[in-house]
Amino acid sequence: MGKTYVFGFEGTGGGYISTENWRLNTTMRKQSFVSQCFDRAVGGAVTHYGLSPDGLGVNCDNILREAIRVFEANCPGIGTTVDYQYPPARAGGSGMPRRVETTTYTPGPDGQPVVFVFGYSRGGFIAMCFCEYLRRLGIEVRYLGLFDAVDRDMSMDLPYNVSVIPANVLTCRHAIRDPKIGSRPWFGNTGTWMDPARDWKLEKYPGTHAAMGGFPLDTPEQDPALSARINAYLLYLDPNQETAAARDVASFVGGPAVQLGGLASALVAIPPSRALVDRANRLLQERDARQRVLREAAERGYAPPGGYPRRPAY
Repeated sequence: MGKTYVFGFEGTGGGYISTENWRLNTTMRKQSFVSQCFDRAVGGAVTHYGLSPDGLGVNCDNILREAIRVFEANCPGIGTTVDYQYPPARAGGSGMPRRVETTTYTPGPDGQPVVFVFGYSRGGFIAMCFCEYLRRLGIEVRYLGLFDAVDRDMSMDLPYNVSVIPANVLTCRHAIRDPKIGSRPWFGNTGTWMDPARDWKLEKYPGTHAAMGGFPLDTPEQDPALSARINAYLLYLDPNQETAAARDVASFVGGPAVQLGGLASALVAIPPSRALVDRANRLLQERDARQRVLREAAERGYAPPGGYPRRPAY
């Protein structure tokens, strides 16, 4: 077997909530499942930690190209072929040849590289595109681990832009938030289909988008102060349920990577802080109190002015 490679791609960075400011806080970086995959790579592996996309997703292509550069610089057998294309002659002149370089891969005596790829949120989409790049070279991906991958990109170069799991992926696990929870309803998942003949599984978990990446309860949907910035959509979750979802995701996606030899140890779901738990419990209590008042009013035949407020499905 060839050399082992472990590449990970983070979710959106530079935002206004802590899950999006992970790179500014080393403690939060330890929570990130993708960061843990990078830190837990088996000894001797070539690793690359793809920094997270910006808020608009306009630098996804740059992040992919940097990963490609790192891979090509460290993978034996990567080469370049040069060809010349001759466009049709223009009226009154001749077509000038255009130099075209194509990246190629030739397996060495040790065989193909053993590639493990991980991605969260927008980084999950980049991870899929990286796998597509490898497919075009004829290189298999031993394992692809996705944490709630979403395609919210505005820059990806078309040759590698994919919406399904590339066919060169041998094993894939993709953990997504259950739509019934109501987290980020405007986020559509990508990578939800793959050739059934392959070893792949897609599982839904009752947690927020943040929990899928290793940050249970750490989301603006839990904070009324930020509700206006997310279309006034409030979400209330039981802290125990949210933590359990993150723990199950860590096992579901990280477990096979350990068994297949890409990670040296299992991923760990770090419980939310006491402040986050207290906030979630307070929101639950406030919600229950409002619903109790509405029920009592309905029993008395009273409807509040403007009708009953619309709430998300729990």
